[in-house]
Amino acid sequence: MKPQRSSPLEHRFQGEHPLRTLLFLYREERTRLIWGAVLYIIKHSPVWVMPLITARVIDIVAQPEKHSLNEIWINAAILVAILAQNIPVNYLCVRSISHAARSMETRLRSAICRRLQHLSIGYYTRQSAGTLQTKVLRDVESIEQLTRGLFDTGMTAFINLGFALAVTAIRAPWFLIFFALCIPIAVLLVRGLHKHVSERNKTLRQEIETMSNRVIEMTNLIPITRAHGLESSALERIENSLGRVRDAGLKVDEINSVFGAMSWVVFNFFNMACLVFAAWACATQFLPITPGDVVM
Repeated sequence: MKPQRSSPLEHRFQGEHPLRTLLFLYREERTRLIWGAVLYIIKHSPVWVMPLITARVIDIVAQPEKHSLNEIWINAAILVAILAQNIPVNYLCVRSISHAARSMETRLRSAICRRLQHLSIGYYTRQSAGTLQTKVLRDVESIEQLTRGLFDTGMTAFINLGFALAVTAIRAPWFLIFFALCIPIAVLLVRGLHKHVSERNKTLRQEIETMSNRVIEMTNLIPITRAHGLESSALERIENSLGRVRDAGLKVDEINSVFGAMSWVVFNFFNMACLVFAAWACATQFLPITPGDVVM
């Protein structure tokens, strides 16, 4: 007889770093995730190559005595090939990541349902049906969305930063000073707001669980409330819960708006400073950079 495979919920999650927990949940899909990451790097390559080709074309135009005009067509052909690969590679990338995320989602929901079958009766007297339903549906969905977010946002930032550092170190090492300033500020900004974002997200989730429980309770008791004329009381409880969900959601949106605006302002401030300094350095030849380097 084959031994039964252990459920993900038998792992000790309490006190563990969320990234370790996420990796554990994807332990059976790591090959697909790695393959998806490789494909993501390939399909994302136009974002890094376009600045290089743009810089190259500008240098050809600005310094025709040092370059052949045929180089423009060569660079254009390279760019077309890199852009064209994005369609098939993106399909394979999304398919690989989606398969891993959906498989984890299904396996985790199945594990939660199996665990619910083994809990004591006393547990169900302390927990509402709406709360349990939210954990099976919404919480697992949040993990799946987190996975996609890590690829769409986290991995993009990591790849772009690595490429920018490498190219800058090779072509204009003096401009690494801007990264030395930007990266610590970005880290401090994220860490400073993380606690507030986490707290408000936790409050929102708790209010949604309460609302879900109230909705289930209301639908189950409709015959009784109708029979005793308690419709107004039931609706008032639902509306109060909906109002708390709205307020909690607004607080989450507010902190996210502040974080987004601060990130945008900081990024564009350093972008402007880098552009102005690069233009001045090129015009005065304070540093040996070309017009293409300024744009890049």
